[in-house]
Amino acid sequence: MIDNNLEAMDVYYSNADNSIVINNPMLEKIESVEMFNMPGQSVYRFNSMSNNSAYMLKTASLSTGTYIINMKTSNGVVSAKVLVK
Repeated sequence: MIDNNLEAMDVYYSNADNSIVINNPMLEKIESVEMFNMPGQSVYRFNSMSNNSAYMLKTASLSTGTYIINMKTSNGVVSAKVLVK
């Protein structure tokens, strides 16, 4: 069973801001966010996240492609696929 708070989270890439945007309307505590390229290499890691309803994680040097975002919360890990254009 997936926690409804985790289902409410939305992740996408903003070309205008060169950032990963995480919408967290239920204020789920995010402990860390890690970003992987498709071969599985970790390309970014963000620790010590504050408890906000939205986050903008600057990722200025990303190449075009698909990435996997893993968000570690107090209720488990949420994964999302993000396309960077």
